[in-house]
Amino acid sequence: MRSKHEGYGIAAEAYQRILGDAKMMKKCMEDYAGDLGTQGSDATNDSASLYSSAMNMAIDAIGMAADMTRVLNDLYYKTTTPIEEWNETLEKAEEDGYEEASENDAEELEEEENDGEE
Repeated sequence: MRSKHEGYGIAAEAYQRILGDAKMMKKCMEDYAGDLGTQGSDATNDSASLYSSAMNMAIDAIGMAADMTRVLNDLYYKTTTPIEEWNETLEKAEEDGYEEASENDAEELEEEENDGEE
């Protein structure tokens, strides 16, 4: 995953699947409730449909949890803070032979310039 926006897209897709499962479960519950008042209706089909909807929702919810675990890990471990970025630039600069001047170096340079002017 490259960004938090991509992570949001993954979450939105999973959330939409779960919402679809919830709508199906609601329809199954309405069908089951509607059959309660009728004579001779078989509640087996209604129960099976409700079971299937609940299982689909559970599978999609577990899938979303797994996806979000991956997103969380990618964001947490692959994202650098500004301090880490600054430290990386210092390390790269040191590898390139860059050396930061100390206060003593500045004083020595100033003394050399003053000696050359006299």
